[in-house]
This record gives sequence, C-alpha cells and structure tokens, in this order.
Amino acid sequence: MRINFMFNFEPDRRPTSDDLRRLYKMNYMDLASLSEWAGVTAAIATTISIPVAAFALLQSRRQAQTDFEDNLNAQYRATIREIPIDAHLGKPLNEDCLKKNMLDFYHYIDLTNEQVFLRMEGRVSTKTWRNWCDGISNNLAKPGFAEAWKVIKVCSENSFNELRRLESDGYKSDPKRWT
Repeated sequence: MRINFMFNFEPDRRPTSDDLRRLYKMNYMDLASLSEWAGVTAAIATTISIPVAAFALLQSRRQAQTDFEDNLNAQYRATIREIPIDAHLGKPLNEDCLKKNMLDFYHYIDLTNEQVFLRMEGRVSTKTWRNWCDGISNNLAKPGFAEAWKVIKVCSENSFNELRRLESDGYKSDPKRWT
C-alpha cells in the first residue's frame, strides 16, 4: 500500500526498473533513518529510566526503613505490655512488685538500649528517633522505671553503654552524631 502511494503505481501496471531503483534507494534511506531514530529513542529511554530507577530505589529503601521501624515499634509494644500499669501511670512500685517484674523492666531497658544503638548506626530516621527519645526520657523519669533502671545499672556495670550515654547527655544528643 505504501509503495503504491509513494510511486503512484496503478494496480494493473507493473513497476518499471526506474520505479524499483527509486524504491531500493528509498528503503535504504528509510533503514538509515530508522536506525538513527532507534538510537535516539534508546538514548531518550535511558535518560528517562535512570531517574525513574533512582526514585524507585529510594522509595524501596524508605519502605524498608519504615518496615524495620514498624517492627521495632511492635517489639516495643509487646515488651511494654508486660510492665505493671502502675509504672506506666507514674506511681512508685513497692519492692515486691519491682522484684517480681524486674525481668520485664530488663527487657525494656535492653530494647531501649538497642534503639539508641540503631540510631547511632543510622538505621533509624530522625523523626522516629525524636519520638523514641521522648518516650525513653518520659518512661525513665517515672518512679517505677527509674528504680528498675537504677538497679539494672548497678547489676550490669558494663552493659547498656549507649543508654547510659544518652541519659548522661540529658536525652538531648543524637546518637547518630556520636561517632
């Protein structure tokens, strides 16, 4: 159909040798042109795909970090549930209650120290860290938590160094900047 249109062939007329030469020359030019267009198209596609791939990679990284932080938040919720409600409400705990729940407080302190360490390693976002740091500061200011932390610090002098440092800095410093 294209040949008929380009050379005005009549359906019942045979092409002449001049017609065929023009057709051959045209096809060669079309192939060269097509090759150039293919190269240009490939360059454009590459130029567009690099930023798209970079954006997808960045989104994937953000999603992985969010999933990681969400997992730690779930772990926090499971750990904090075991601690007596009076400790959460800021009421002092008697010695028996403190002893009975010391393992639960120990798990909380261990998780809190891990949170500080993960921020130090840059595995936690600034927004999440600020939230966690406020929670750590608020919890350890409550009498039950404070008493348990005091006992744990004495019994494990060489442990929880990250949390100790955060506490000594008044919960103001960012562990990511410590190194």
